[in-house]
Amino acid sequence: MLTTVHPWVGMCSVIESPVDTEEEQRPSGLIVRHDDDNPWTTLKRGIIIEIAQGAIHLAPGIEALSDQDVIYFTSGYKIGDIIIVGLNNIIAYERADGS
Repeated sequence: MLTTVHPWVGMCSVIESPVDTEEEQRPSGLIVRHDDDNPWTTLKRGIIIEIAQGAIHLAPGIEALSDQDVIYFTSGYKIGDIIIVGLNNIIAYERADGS
């Protein structure tokens, strides 16, 4: 059962989708290199389950993110099994369709 929390403006809630260290390539073509021993490469991945209404703080040229899109982020706040991530902490994303 998922925790029921809703993100505030400028935030989204995600379910963690751990980075597989053996993973070579994602459907989008993104190649993930991850080293748990190096604090400079700390990378988290999650699947968006909700984006706060009014959360329009995206980079120019990026259309709105949607539920089920995969994001790569640097930090967030864990509440139960949900992570609340600031949109400014997202460093990359993949559409749910793999694009």
